[in-house]
Amino acid sequence: MPAHLPARAGPTRGIKSGAVGDSRVKNGKGYPIGTGWSGRLGGVAPEGDTLWRTLLLNLVLPTRENDLPAWEHGQRGPLGKEREPTGPVDLYTWQSRRIRLVGTGDRVTKVLVCNGDPLGPQNQHRHETHTSWRRSETQEKKLKSSTPVYMPLEHSPERVIWRGLTAMLPQTVARRQLQERHR
Repeated sequence: MPAHLPARAGPTRGIKSGAVGDSRVKNGKGYPIGTGWSGRLGGVAPEGDTLWRTLLLNLVLPTRENDLPAWEHGQRGPLGKEREPTGPVDLYTWQSRRIRLVGTGDRVTKVLVCNGDPLGPQNQHRHETHTSWRRSETQEKKLKSSTPVYMPLEHSPERVIWRGLTAMLPQTVARRQLQERHR
């Protein structure tokens, strides 16, 4: 795994160098905006018996014409405000951190990590397919929402993974398993 992936998507914490143009920076410091997208989830990534099958099982296709990966959006810079992902591709390449690699010759000699774009976990179930979701009345009250608010469902450490697997499979598979069990 490339070293920059955990820094971009995972739970890096602490005060970072402030990015020029970021309205959230105070005295040259960028204060924490929370974990990156994958740090908020109880995600499951299916693994095939070959690399090719694993890639196909985890393939994310755009759902809209403007659902592009971060590197195809062009230079966005520090927005300092929340925006919604355009689809699953945009979500999975979300830039929660800005990372600058400084090189000397053919080696990276310095790394600068700054805050990127904040993203809340609420109602991302339309784009996130590797996570189970639950309705949250607490979030509905907090956000004063008249429509249901869904949050990622955390894995329970007391539960064996295969016992909760049917929640992540299509309904037809779960229904078929129940019918076979009751024969």
